[in-house]
Amino acid sequence: MELPAWHTSSDGTAYRRLAAGTVDARGAKTTLTVPRTGRPLEAAVLCDGGDPAGGEPATGAGGGRAVAGPEVFVDGRRAGPPAFACAGLGMRLRPLEVPAGTGQVAVTFDTTGATCVLRTADGPCTPERPGAAHWRVAVYEWTPPARPVIPAPATLPARVDGAKQVALSTGTWPGDGSYEATVVAPGRYTLQQNCSGDLRDRLWFKYWIDGVESRTSIGCGTRTGGAAAFTVRKGQRVEVKVRTGLWGASTNRPVDWAVALYRR
Repeated sequence: MELPAWHTSSDGTAYRRLAAGTVDARGAKTTLTVPRTGRPLEAAVLCDGGDPAGGEPATGAGGGRAVAGPEVFVDGRRAGPPAFACAGLGMRLRPLEVPAGTGQVAVTFDTTGATCVLRTADGPCTPERPGAAHWRVAVYEWTPPARPVIPAPATLPARVDGAKQVALSTGTWPGDGSYEATVVAPGRYTLQQNCSGDLRDRLWFKYWIDGVESRTSIGCGTRTGGAAAFTVRKGQRVEVKVRTGLWGASTNRPVDWAVALYRR
C-alpha cells in the first residue's frame, strides 16, 4: 500500500501529494522539500496495521497498542500536537504550521528520538525498540472548500453509565468556543464531550473546575469515558469552565461540538 497522489476527505476536501518518501523506523531522518503554495499543508504517515518493526498488530483505544510514528519538524522547528499514533490501517494526517514567506519549506520526519508505544488512549508512551523497517511518509496540500461543509450536529445521550445529563452546551467551531456553569447540587459529576466534522480529531478542550486547570484534551471523534470528574458536597458551589479551539487550518471545514455535565 502506498500514500496516494490524490486524496478526498470525507467532507469532500481535495488533497494533493506534494512529496513522498520513507524514513527508517529508528535513528533516521528524512526531509521532504515542498513549495509554499499558500494552501494548508499536512504531513502524512501510512499505518499498515502493525508496528514498523513487524510486531503484533496495533489496536485502538481502551488498552491496545497504538504505535507512535515519527516526530515532525517544519524548517527545523518541532511541529505541535496532535502526535502521530497508528491504531489500525490507513493514512494519518496532521496539520503543519508553515511560517509566512515565499519559496520552499522543509518538512523533516525524525525517528532519532526514543521510540515508544502508546498502550492506552492517553499514554504514557513506553519505550520500545523496533527492528529494521520504515515508515512511508508524505506532505500534502489541501484546497479549502468553496463553501462551509456543515457537519451533522454533535450529540450526547441523556444517561451515561448510570449518570443523568443535567446540562448540555453545543457549538460550532470557529463560531462558538466556550461554556460556563455553576454547580450547586451535591453529587458526583463528569463532563463528556463529542464532536462531528472531518477535523474533529483536531479540536481541543481545556477544562477548569473551581479554577483548577485540567490537562488539555485533543481529539473529539467519539464520546470517551469522561473528560473531567469532580464531586460537589452539600452547600458547595463549583464553577465549571470549558474552552475549545482547533489546531491547524480549518477554512470552510467547521466542527460541531457538544459538552454535557452528568450527575450520579
